[in-house]
Amino acid sequence: ATAISENIPRLKKEIKSLDDFCNFLEKVRDYSPNIGERALRHTKESQKRSLKSVIEEHQAKINEEYSIDDDDLCAQDMIDFSPIYLCLHIYTVLDDKDYFAKYYQKQRRDQAKLVLQAPQAMHDNMEAYKKYIYSIVGFFVVEDHVMNTTGGEIVTKIYLEDLWNTSLTKAINVLSMSSSSCTDPNILLRIKNLIMLSITTLKYHGYAVTQLFDFLLELRDHYNEVLLQ
Repeated sequence: ATAISENIPRLKKEIKSLDDFCNFLEKVRDYSPNIGERALRHTKESQKRSLKSVIEEHQAKINEEYSIDDDDLCAQDMIDFSPIYLCLHIYTVLDDKDYFAKYYQKQRRDQAKLVLQAPQAMHDNMEAYKKYIYSIVGFFVVEDHVMNTTGGEIVTKIYLEDLWNTSLTKAINVLSMSSSSCTDPNILLRIKNLIMLSITTLKYHGYAVTQLFDFLLELRDHYNEVLLQ
């Protein structure tokens, strides 16, 4: 009885931290499209910058304080990741870290299934393509961030590689099916540009992108067929 009473404060803290963690999961699901959009925008802006502008920007940062614009916000600026770190600490103290890691991974796998579902009538709707791709990129930018900030204790490399490979295959199937029904060359061109930005962004975060290059070739062939019609 004494042991149980001594553990009550710790168990209450554990329950509270899981509530906060569940709120985090809801928020990260809602924010993933925004995170993906910002990540791709950052990649696009980086590609535009010349070496001279990079040097000038670096010197300006050294010489004066600067404020962060909304467009410069990244995943950790948009979402409070502290519930993950708190849960990891508590479950480590309770000697049950593996339980929390498996719980996190299961929740995120379930969320990935929702992210990968094909939107209705996407074939000629550029906004639907953008939201779909933003959501996927945002999801995996978050996972990469969690892996790097927790030392791979929650998001392991094996888990992430497996989730990425299965998710990428599903995503490409969705994009391939939808784009094959698209007969607007302008939309196809914009999809291509979006995929190219995604490749650069995801590669920067350490993801294998060979399948996306293969999809680009498929998209190019369809684009040429549409132009000939």
